[in-house]
Amino acid sequence: MLSGHLFCLLSGMYDVAANSRIRLKMPDNWGRVHYFAAILLPAIVLVSAIAWLIYCVEANSRINLQVERNMGTIALQKKGIEQELSRITSDLLYLSREVELIVQLRQGSDDLNAILAGNLADFASTKKLYDQVRLIDNDGMERIRINANGGHAGIVPDSALQSKKDRYYYTAASGLAHGEIYVSPLDLNVEHQVVEVPYKPVIRLATPIFDQRGNRLGILMLNYLGQHLLDNFAAVNGSALTESYLLNRDGYWLYAREHALEWGFMLNDRQSFQFQHAHAAAWHAISGTESGQLRNDDGLYCYTVIKPLAGMVTTNGTALSWRIVAYDSASRLHELLSDTRLYALLWGGVSILLIGIIAWFLAVHLVREKREHAKVRKLSQAIEQAGESIIITDRWGIVEYVNPAFTEMTGYLPEEIINNNPRILSSGKQDRRFYEQMWDTLKSGQSWQGRIVDRKKDGTLFPAVLTVSPIFDASQVITHYIGLQQNLQAYEELEARFQQAQKMEAIGTLVGGIAHDFNNTLAGITGNLFLLKRRASGQPELLSRIDSIETLSQRASGMIQQLLAFSRRNIISKQPIYLPPFIKETVRLHEVSIPASIKFNVQVTSEKLYVSADANQLQQMLLNLVNNARDALESTIKPVITVELRRYEADQKFCDRHQYTDASEFACITVRDNGSGIEAEHLNQIFEPFFTTKEVDRGTGLGLAMVYGSVQSHGGAIEVESEPAHGTAFHIYLPLIRPKDGELLSSKKAEDEPCQGHGETILLVDDDSTLVTTHRDILQGMNYKVVVANDGIEAVRQFRLHRDEISLVILDVVMPGMSGVDALKQMRAITPHIACIFTTGYDRMKVIQCEVSRSETVLAKPYDIYELSRLIHEKLTGISVE
Repeated sequence: MLSGHLFCLLSGMYDVAANSRIRLKMPDNWGRVHYFAAILLPAIVLVSAIAWLIYCVEANSRINLQVERNMGTIALQKKGIEQELSRITSDLLYLSREVELIVQLRQGSDDLNAILAGNLADFASTKKLYDQVRLIDNDGMERIRINANGGHAGIVPDSALQSKKDRYYYTAASGLAHGEIYVSPLDLNVEHQVVEVPYKPVIRLATPIFDQRGNRLGILMLNYLGQHLLDNFAAVNGSALTESYLLNRDGYWLYAREHALEWGFMLNDRQSFQFQHAHAAAWHAISGTESGQLRNDDGLYCYTVIKPLAGMVTTNGTALSWRIVAYDSASRLHELLSDTRLYALLWGGVSILLIGIIAWFLAVHLVREKREHAKVRKLSQAIEQAGESIIITDRWGIVEYVNPAFTEMTGYLPEEIINNNPRILSSGKQDRRFYEQMWDTLKSGQSWQGRIVDRKKDGTLFPAVLTVSPIFDASQVITHYIGLQQNLQAYEELEARFQQAQKMEAIGTLVGGIAHDFNNTLAGITGNLFLLKRRASGQPELLSRIDSIETLSQRASGMIQQLLAFSRRNIISKQPIYLPPFIKETVRLHEVSIPASIKFNVQVTSEKLYVSADANQLQQMLLNLVNNARDALESTIKPVITVELRRYEADQKFCDRHQYTDASEFACITVRDNGSGIEAEHLNQIFEPFFTTKEVDRGTGLGLAMVYGSVQSHGGAIEVESEPAHGTAFHIYLPLIRPKDGELLSSKKAEDEPCQGHGETILLVDDDSTLVTTHRDILQGMNYKVVVANDGIEAVRQFRLHRDEISLVILDVVMPGMSGVDALKQMRAITPHIACIFTTGYDRMKVIQCEVSRSETVLAKPYDIYELSRLIHEKLTGISVE
């Protein structure tokens, strides 16, 4: 579970390349390093944070413990000082009462001073705390002075006694009332205006002496040896590394372990030795509060204020005030916390090491899991995105999964098929034995493959190739079946189109092979008919016969052109055609071939419908459809043929059926009959070449195929509706156009005379000598001079001989020896701008193969003599003939 969560969490860190445009394939070691780093680096951060927290907590605890120790030490030091000063003040008061008692008892006695001196000496010897004990009279003169002398108190002779009336302590003590005590600051003893060396810290205490009548007798003064107090102060701190300082009110050191800092206020060379100079930042806080602690960059300070003799009189009239400071420097704290740091580092290091080991094994596991996950994901994506239908069932055949291609192929949504049996796809085309054999194969552990016909949700059938394989568990027990189904409909349609293309190729080869000779023959016939008509003028019966022959020749030519169109080999000459009159005229021409027993209806819309079409092919399409309708009416009572022209706007269904056309508006030409109709099984075959249901010698099977080819050549569509015994309707859809003015093809050409020449010379070249002879006579009849040649080589030779005379060359495209194109190249090498008209009896593929330039004029044989005369006139004069 943990690895799964980590996988989800870390996959984004490792899968950045998967979302980029180029994904680099990394080795497993690289992946393990990525995962290892992704796990370990955050762990290091977390462990470091925890180690730091442990250190901070432990360090804070250590510091707090040190504060407690320091505050305890300060409290003991404070208590010691207070007890010591309390004892010496008690000594002073006790001694003052004793002196007063002696004076009271021995007043007027000659040995009073000796008795007092002896008692004071005994006191100093016993206490050993006082450097001097003095009794000063009211004039400031010493009457008795006892010197400690290193523990052996001695009475100073009267001759050595001094006057102290000018000293600060005498002045301060003079105004005291009975029982009041004066206490001097702790400072160094001064003798004869010089600090005594070695230094002797002293505190001077004084109290007035009165007799029984309240008269002041003098002042009793004790010089307390302050070193005892300082030694006791230092002894409390002992050997601790923490510094203990005793400071006076002004921040001067009274005691420091470094004695050179002490007594700055008494010694000129130490005047700057103040605590606030060495610890400025700390002094600001310490001087403003009575007690507390402070930690800054310099270290740890614990402090308190001590006022040991509150209420006692001092020199400046204020209470005696000292400060005790315990100080641990930053380096001392750093050393104090070294164990804590070591513990935190050891804990962190061991933790990171253990996590690193775990992270590596986890990274190896994650890489393996990711590899397996990627494999599963790829397989899942492959199944989801596969173009083939995939279905997975359990061992009993209940559907558990289908991919999107299944829905696209069958129309069933996943929720409609899952938990159902695939038998809902059964079309009934396969019998029970078929499925029994399939299941026998699958239960034996083998895969099964075969062609099957299934039924879609909408009821339509479709062929498919189905492959079913069993899925085994680790124990080789079949748990599921997976089926892969590929729709064969497109493949079978493609195969049918391929077969159709082979038929078309065969027809194209056949038609292309005979077109040249057939068209040359027709060209000769039409040429000779033209000559006969000119000579038979005035003989109506003969002209009628010639017109009949000419009509038959044109029909034969149209048949060849339509065959070429059907095989995609002809040169289509499209022009804008205004359909309503064109359809009416075409129907009128074909109406003579329809028996009188057949009712012929023509329904042409009055709308202006224009199409771009080849007039000959359009006429031939209508002729073929009308002839088919006529043949289908042989056994029909009250036969009717209807030809209809209307506008049609394509809907979505039409566009889906005919995806190759982009037009949306069409002219719809319908040829309908009420004949025998076409059987349903034949509807998909009627446009195939050579397919026919007619009796032998009644049809070739090419009529509808040629209609279909012509419609395709015009970018249109053709559809058929038929019902047996009720008739058939063919609908031809041709895209509508908007013609420019002057572009419309007249529905009837009626040239009275061909265009005449003015004696120009024309080089006529064709490999058919009969055709050359016929067309030479025609051109000469048009008042042209003619030079002839029967191949390309002879044509070039004739051109060289008559190049100054020849104005136009009429060349056959394909000739033995040298083609018309090659011959023209050599002629234009001689005369670059010689005019040329190409003629050909071949299909358009041959013209393309011969590399005839698109800018050249090409006439297809048999060509119209009037069209030939018009082109010659335009080439020679540059004037277009309407």
